[in-house]
Amino acid sequence: MRVWLLRIACMLALAITSTVAALPAAAHPTVEVSNPSPNDRLTPGALVMSGVAYDHDASQGSGVDRVLVFVGSRDHGGQFLGEARLGMPSTMAISPLQFTLASWTLRTQTIRGAGEQRTLFVYAHSSVTDTETLIKVPLIVGHQPPPPPGPVVIQNSGSMGPPALADEDAAPEE
Repeated sequence: MRVWLLRIACMLALAITSTVAALPAAAHPTVEVSNPSPNDRLTPGALVMSGVAYDHDASQGSGVDRVLVFVGSRDHGGQFLGEARLGMPSTMAISPLQFTLASWTLRTQTIRGAGEQRTLFVYAHSSVTDTETLIKVPLIVGHQPPPPPGPVVIQNSGSMGPPALADEDAAPEE
C-alpha cells in the first residue's frame, strides 16, 4: 500500500512540475491603465479609458485578445462597463517595438455615483498563454459634497467686545 501511494505521489509531483515547466516565463499578460489614475474623482457619466496590454511571450502582435472593464469584481456581480478596443498606437514607452500597437481605449457605459469610493476591475486576456491579469483602480465617482454648515467666526481686531454693527440710519461722516 505504501509503495502504491508513493508511486502516485511521485507521478503527481512529476505531472505538476511538467505543467509548470511548460508555461512561458511571464505566463500572463501585462496591463496598465493610463486614464483614469488611481484615486481620481470622476464626474458621473461615461468615461474614456485608455492604457496598454501585451504579453511578453507573444511572437507577433500584442498577444492580448481581450480587455474587459467592470465596476467591482465581475465574479461578484460587478457592473460591466465594456470591452476595450485593442490595437491602438501606444502612447506609453514600450519595448520591444513589437508592442507599438498595444494600447487600448474604451468609452464606458454610464458610471453613477454621488461621492462614493468605487474600484474599476480591468481584466486582460492573453491569446498566447490563455491566462488573465487583473488590475484594480480605486476611484471616487461623483461631485465632492459641500462642507457642512458651521458657525461663522469673525475676528475682531480692535476691542475685546462684540463686533461693531453698522448703523444704517446714521449720517455719513464728512
